Amino acid sequence: MAGLLEIADDSFSNLNNKIIQSKNLNETYLLKYLETPFIQQIRCEYDHEFSYNNLNILLPLLQFYSTDEFEGEMNSFLTQNYEKIGLILKERESERTHVPYLTQPEIFLIFYLIDRNIHKLKEKWEEKLYLQDLEKLCTWWGDPLDPLYED
Repeated sequence: MAGLLEIADDSFSNLNNKIIQSKNLNETYLLKYLETPFIQQIRCEYDHEFSYNNLNILLPLLQFYSTDEFEGEMNSFLTQNYEKIGLILKERESERTHVPYLTQPEIFLIFYLIDRNIHKLKEKWEEKLYLQDLEKLCTWWGDPLDPLYED
């Protein structure tokens, strides 16, 4: 049994290394990247399938030519907004059951998109997700959606 567990552990480690080394900006890569700040700030279980679905919707909004460019931009964003994000997550802890994104790694990407491209995010969000959740997230971020204002 111990030998089989070791083989399985090695297989998962190899798969994880391949994902990390992959230069494709896809849902698996994004989720792996976003798990680090998620573990640092949220520290709870999350729904992997829900995250993959959300990242599949959000991925077309990212305008990066490489994973290195994405990481550089996100690292900068997360560093600049670490305290703000932490405060939002702490203040809204009681609302985790009502706004599921608060317990998902993609919350960091959502805040990034609210900050950088709120109107395209709203357009994409309206196609497949619950708009009231985005309205709450935008308000908490400090950039409320104004339904009367459109580009």
